[in-house]
Amino acid sequence: EAENLLANSSDYQIEIDFRDRGSEWISGDSISLGYEYGDGVEQMLASQDKYHWIEGVLGETRSYTIDNGVHFDEEQLASIVKSFPELSEDVQVAPVDARCVRTAENAFAIEPESEGNRIESSRALECISEAIRQQKRLLNLSAAGAYESPAVTADDPELNERVAQLNHFLETTVTYDLPDGGQWTIGRDTLIEWVSGGSGSDNSGADITEEGDFGTDGLETGNAETGGSGMDYYIDAQAISGKCAEAIASLASIVDDIHTSRTFYATSGRTVDIASGTFGRQIDQAAEVEQLASNLLNFESAEREPAYLMNTYPESLNGGDYIEVDLSNQMVYLYKDGGLFYDTPCVSGLADDPERVTITGLFKIQEKDRDRTLKGKPDENGVPTYESFVSYWMGFSGAYGLHDATWRDEFGGDIYEYAGSHGCVNLPYSAAEAIFNNVEEGTRVIVF
Repeated sequence: EAENLLANSSDYQIEIDFRDRGSEWISGDSISLGYEYGDGVEQMLASQDKYHWIEGVLGETRSYTIDNGVHFDEEQLASIVKSFPELSEDVQVAPVDARCVRTAENAFAIEPESEGNRIESSRALECISEAIRQQKRLLNLSAAGAYESPAVTADDPELNERVAQLNHFLETTVTYDLPDGGQWTIGRDTLIEWVSGGSGSDNSGADITEEGDFGTDGLETGNAETGGSGMDYYIDAQAISGKCAEAIASLASIVDDIHTSRTFYATSGRTVDIASGTFGRQIDQAAEVEQLASNLLNFESAEREPAYLMNTYPESLNGGDYIEVDLSNQMVYLYKDGGLFYDTPCVSGLADDPERVTITGLFKIQEKDRDRTLKGKPDENGVPTYESFVSYWMGFSGAYGLHDATWRDEFGGDIYEYAGSHGCVNLPYSAAEAIFNNVEEGTRVIVF
């Protein structure tokens, strides 16, 4: 056998198959291939037992391993391998990991890995040397594992889970029922723009954010560092909260309707804006941002009204029972069930004195009282600046109220400009009695 090997050494050649690049050949002569057995055969023969020949007759066999003694010039082989054009850096294509990609249908899918054909000369030389020592005639470098491999393949469990979670996120919808009967929805086309990462993404370098579980089926958030190797699309909880804040601010610009005055249609025909405090509709943006982010990060679709800080529209100022005090015309009107019930001239606070002018706005009867003595502020001696007995008192704001003024002979006109009250609305006795008997505490008082 040894002689046969030696005889065939000059005929030996090995075919090297490259991935997608054809083949190269190496002959035994080109690398000074030879064989040296040393004393391996003699040692094997000496170890045999002549009394075990019967085992061979019975079909039993024994195996012995002898170093085949193959030797070659390693420098010659290295030079040949290095010269292979298939190993030139210019033709090397690096492997590409399988990765998550965005599709034209606004979804996420796995783009399979690409094997490429990158192989290091040292690794190729190692595989070829071993094949020659084993006297192989054919070496497939791909099968031998000589090529670089993708780190992430299309069947990678983590990659598949990430893509599934991203698509689950995109399937979530949150719909808001609007006051006008319409709807405002956050869904796939919006959410896909809220996903972080991706090639060329502005937020691919997002800060590391809160990581964790947002529910039994919730998404574990990622970041730019953990989202690499084919997983550069990820959900950033902090970024989602920011996007939710922008979205709810946009929704609020549509829904919010805040007022600080109400329109009143005066008996005289005038339209008056009455200061009445803040009312209307206003979204609670902080609460809604928190709820929306929770819905999205837990893949919980929902349909609801937004959370409101306030959502109150009072009835018309011209409806029901109310008292109208028209300062410019010095008239008081009592309306019941929206219709005029009683009217009377009056005298209001002294127009040119800031301390005695009658306040304006929207009020209500806070108290009703009979037979009260009204007292002014005390002077330096502690004596009230005035004392006035009234039979019918209807207070609507602190010391301001409507009451009878029996000390007056005339009402209405321009009296308030030169002989006005200390701020209250003075009425004829009969008018005060009529109004007192037909209003309740809580009745609106509109002064303008």
